[in-house]
Amino acid sequence: MPTSRRRKSKWDWTGTGKGEVVEKLQGADPQGLARITSTHASHAYAPSSNLDSKEAEKAKDQGNDLFRKRQYGPAVEAYSKAIELSPNSAVLYANRALSYYKWVQSAREGADTPDARMKLRVKQLEDAMKVTDMEEKWGKGWVRMAEALVESICDESLVKVKDELRAEGKRHSLLGAEEALQNAIGLSEGKPKIEAQAMLEDVKKRLETLT
Repeated sequence: MPTSRRRKSKWDWTGTGKGEVVEKLQGADPQGLARITSTHASHAYAPSSNLDSKEAEKAKDQGNDLFRKRQYGPAVEAYSKAIELSPNSAVLYANRALSYYKWVQSAREGADTPDARMKLRVKQLEDAMKVTDMEEKWGKGWVRMAEALVESICDESLVKVKDELRAEGKRHSLLGAEEALQNAIGLSEGKPKIEAQAMLEDVKKRLETLT
């Protein structure tokens, strides 16, 4: 199976969780993504949802139930417990990444201050990177990556970034999101593909405003 390569970008929001530019965010390599897409686009792939124990399955089910109830903080806790019991499941990391994303959007307890939301965005990005590292041919994983990259450059995240760095930082992250979504489209079918296409159009429009 081909492996994706990553190039380290100077744009990274995973340091202190307060919006500073640091040097750990890795942008997706477009050549690597194109290679993966061309190899696996003939059919949509989904990783195994089987977990290592009944306890892990129970924690995952709890997380799913809490997520449906929009209790995102408790959902994160449940998925975290499941990950401890079944650490090799990309599905669990993807679920937790989405829960972080929804938690930030809700601005509820635990995500009710800028610093708290920034820390959750960092965790969202870390989980998304974990998913794509574990399952590079899973389209949904690349959508999680794109969501995290776009969220990392919201205005709140960039408050402490110098003005002269802001536009270029946005551009690099949006380009990474664009590449991730192109990969997701090539690896997905049906509703997931349509959703990735819609998100890609939005990312392209945002890139146009920066040129």
